[in-house]
Amino acid sequence: MRYWFGGLPVMDITLATTSAKADGPKPERVLGYEPRRGPSLKALALRGSIWTIGGYGASQVLRLGSNLILTRLLFPEAFGLAALVTVFMQGLAMFSDVGIGPAIIQSKHGDDPVFLNTAWTIQVTRGFGLWLFGCLAAWPAAALYAEPRLLQLIPVAGLTALIGGFNSTAMFTANRHFDLRRLTIVNLVSQTLTSVAMVVWAWFVPSVWSLVGGGLIGAVVTAVMSHGYLPGTRCQLLWDRDAAKALFQFGRWIFISTFLTFWAMQGDRVVLGKLVALKVLAVYSIACMLRQVPAQLIRQISSNVLLPAVSRVLRAEGNNARKVKAARYAFMLVMLPACALLVASGATIVHVLYDSRYANAGELLGVLAAGVWLETVSVSYGTVLLSAGRPRMVAVGVGVRAGLFFALVWPAFHSFGVWGVALLTTLVEIGVLLPCMLAARRLGAATPAVDALMTVAVVLLCALNTRVLSAVVGYSGSNLMGLVCLGAVGAVTMYGAHLCVRKVGAR
Repeated sequence: MRYWFGGLPVMDITLATTSAKADGPKPERVLGYEPRRGPSLKALALRGSIWTIGGYGASQVLRLGSNLILTRLLFPEAFGLAALVTVFMQGLAMFSDVGIGPAIIQSKHGDDPVFLNTAWTIQVTRGFGLWLFGCLAAWPAAALYAEPRLLQLIPVAGLTALIGGFNSTAMFTANRHFDLRRLTIVNLVSQTLTSVAMVVWAWFVPSVWSLVGGGLIGAVVTAVMSHGYLPGTRCQLLWDRDAAKALFQFGRWIFISTFLTFWAMQGDRVVLGKLVALKVLAVYSIACMLRQVPAQLIRQISSNVLLPAVSRVLRAEGNNARKVKAARYAFMLVMLPACALLVASGATIVHVLYDSRYANAGELLGVLAAGVWLETVSVSYGTVLLSAGRPRMVAVGVGVRAGLFFALVWPAFHSFGVWGVALLTTLVEIGVLLPCMLAARRLGAATPAVDALMTVAVVLLCALNTRVLSAVVGYSGSNLMGLVCLGAVGAVTMYGAHLCVRKVGAR
């Protein structure tokens, strides 16, 4: 049963019959993609990784450049206030996440226009709900943090969720078909215009509104380009009962997982926003922002490359444990050098880029960065479970992590202050790793010995990077020269990781 809310159906396809009968018109050609011929899955994955890493690197350069300019145009209190707004809006988004993107990428119906339009209808409805809830929750948030400006900031910032609800499902189908070049262009254009808008606004009107306004501009650009630039089915409001049921059955565990992920990953700022001054929260937020550079890269490669690659293997070949393990190994090898670099160079990076007001962010970054590798391993297992349509254990693992954090955060803060919260944020990642590893064992994809070996490699590489940085800085007296030489060491190790990935993929 399906209901159209405008226009006529472009195809009369029922989910129950999208098997052999529906194979006549090729799904990829219907959506603007050629049938599956040409590059192998390995080639697509490597190409997708290059586009993802390159695009993410360019995006981070833009973000870091604008952040450095903004820290000189705005006061630290503005970043602390923006951190509260960001945490609140991320919380709203994660509280209502029903996994539409992963469902489209993973599902065998991911190219069905009926399935896609039902997913888009859910997404639009969710966007309106998020904005309305943000308007209603602005007053309690302002009262909780004793900050009246949140009464205006949160409803306006909530418009980004409303706008994002209209993003085309073509963004997910492009990801499903490894069309990461177009996705990268969309993200870079959006990030560029966001950064320019923030800097120009802050130059003429130096206030926290420059950060909120830039985010709104980026959301509009992404929505427009998702419909006008990416190939895919034309989005329109539709409700198909079977499609909605499939989406909600998959998404209920994603909902629980993301709900708990917010408290596990953003809980430190939620708690510190109440316990410390905005200046201290701003310093902590700078450390978290830099820590998120490799952490976000982990999530982008896992969602853009690992998830569609493993999903395609499982759809085509069933539970091929050897190929699934190879995909995990490649993913971890790609991230290994980046994790080691951040741990070794965090304090020096902050010293070079920021003024003395943010000096403590460097030491905090060193503590927070140690958890990035644990997150790499846990995300690799979680992505395999999502690809296999088993998100429940991911939710269980995230629940364990959130429970550990909130059980221990108050003793950690009262005993060690902000440093205790940073260390706890790193250690609780083990809570999600162990349940996901146990669940992956049932699929034959758990490799604890290899994970331990790679962890030892990360520790050794961290020690090497630290020694190189200390020696160069001590000899030259220049932190910048130390970072340049460390970057050269990182390039060599990344090339070595690339060779290992090629070897793993060839097995």
